[in-house]
Amino acid sequence: MGDAKKLKKHYNTPRHPWQKARIDTEKKFIIQYGLKNKREVYKHDTQIKSIIRFYKQLNYQTTAQATTEKEQLIARVKKLGYIAENKDDADVLNMTVVNSLERRLQTVLFKKGMARSVRQARQFITHQHVQVNGKIIDAPGYIVPVKDESSISFVVRSPLVDEAHPERAMKEEAEEPVVEKPAKAAQAEDAQTTKVVEDKVEEKAKEAEPVKIADEGAQE
Repeated sequence: MGDAKKLKKHYNTPRHPWQKARIDTEKKFIIQYGLKNKREVYKHDTQIKSIIRFYKQLNYQTTAQATTEKEQLIARVKKLGYIAENKDDADVLNMTVVNSLERRLQTVLFKKGMARSVRQARQFITHQHVQVNGKIIDAPGYIVPVKDESSISFVVRSPLVDEAHPERAMKEEAEEPVVEKPAKAAQAEDAQTTKVVEDKVEEKAKEAEPVKIADEGAQE
């Protein structure tokens, strides 16, 4: 047997570990997109930055090979839905990590209304209930191509195919009915409240009266 393969990181971490604004933004992404940890944010951020960096390198070159690679890069970016088809090629420079997070299978599944929350969408995917273009995908971070977005569905053998499944049914918040009290009960309650108030007023009035001290000469 050969030596064990040394795994490489496929993402870059921030240069400065303690930056409040960045940390708050990462926490917001984790909640909004149902991510497992900040590592997933770093992976998508690294992918977007590598695309932008490669685009800049090709943009400075004037060779035929650079032009061909640039066209292929733009075609791939639009194929994955990072930018729209009608957008200019220079919009690649304006991409952020949000462009990649929005194309995750987990996010697309939730926005299509096939899950009640992004967390539930992640559960459906990891439990192999979801297929894209007829192929089961169990990676929540899978980037969905634009042409395959309409082919997202539940696996035939999955019980979630049934729209009446309790995990697919959207829970509607039922309003609590307002119970009106009978007229006699309401009047009795008002009378009791009025009596309590009057008793408290009388007690305070008695406490406010001055205390009379008997005259010693009169007693003799």
